[in-house]
Amino acid sequence: MKKVIAAAVCAVFLCSCSRTETTQRAGFFGFDTYISAEITAENADAVSQLKTVCESLDAELSPYKDDSAVARFNGGERLENALISGICLEYANAAELLGNGVTPYCGSVTLLWDVSSNSPRVPSDDEIAEGLSFVRTADAVPEDVSKGVLLDFGAAAKGFFCDKALEILEKNSVSEGKISAGSSALVYSKSSDKIFTAAVRNPFGEGEACLFETGDSFISTAGGYERYFEADGKKYSHIFDMNTGRPAETDIASATVVLPANQGCGALSDIASTLIYIGGTGRISEYADKLNSRFDGDFALIVISEGGEIISAGNAEIISVSDGFTERSENEG
Repeated sequence: MKKVIAAAVCAVFLCSCSRTETTQRAGFFGFDTYISAEITAENADAVSQLKTVCESLDAELSPYKDDSAVARFNGGERLENALISGICLEYANAAELLGNGVTPYCGSVTLLWDVSSNSPRVPSDDEIAEGLSFVRTADAVPEDVSKGVLLDFGAAAKGFFCDKALEILEKNSVSEGKISAGSSALVYSKSSDKIFTAAVRNPFGEGEACLFETGDSFISTAGGYERYFEADGKKYSHIFDMNTGRPAETDIASATVVLPANQGCGALSDIASTLIYIGGTGRISEYADKLNSRFDGDFALIVISEGGEIISAGNAEIISVSDGFTERSENEG
């Protein structure tokens, strides 16, 4: 019987266990979101390994935790750090494929707005201009950037965690698994013909906008509805355009990217969804072409416009669309 998990992206997970395997479930918090895991494996310790890795990454990558690797970097430390170098490399690889627009060296702007805190604010134009002067493109080397350049891994942290989760599933010979980290998820099966059903959340209200089918994959969604604050009657989202230093103004309500469950594709799906969201509907075809050059058709984009149109590209297998939404394939031009 199919089980629907409520999340920004939710996967339906079917389980058929052998006598020696057990289905393990756990829920815990990390990266400012609730994370759920459901896996089938012989090793009963696999879920606890996921939790441990999540806690470790969250502790090191958060700019808000005083002794984290990111906080030390933002405080001026420029010693080589394998974790920071590794995730920065994922941003650089994504930029090489998709172009600049999302960078880890954006904290001088994003932390000004402080959207993730209990007291977000709208900075002055002068503050934003100064913050932008310290932003560097994703190909910069973390040890070489000057003081005042600040890290913020918000655009890739959840996807990066999903990459680490894939390592754990493969290491523990997991038969099937689903990891949901809010806006990023991993669905995995050792069976090559396994099909999962997943849902893209309705960005305008309750429930889902559509259902789609996928094999082993990373699924990431970016949308301004997920985290924002209001000031003087205006909404400000947590997704920033580094051309302006302000929350992105876009005609996209949510952008979902589905990539194969290959190492590194978790972070890439997370970054790609953010780039597509910022770029707007006019750049969907451009990003689809770039992803196609890398994955030869083995990817999917499911973008929901502010007008309620669901625009798909790649091999998106949409099986149902909820009332109030229309559907169009970018593959058809």
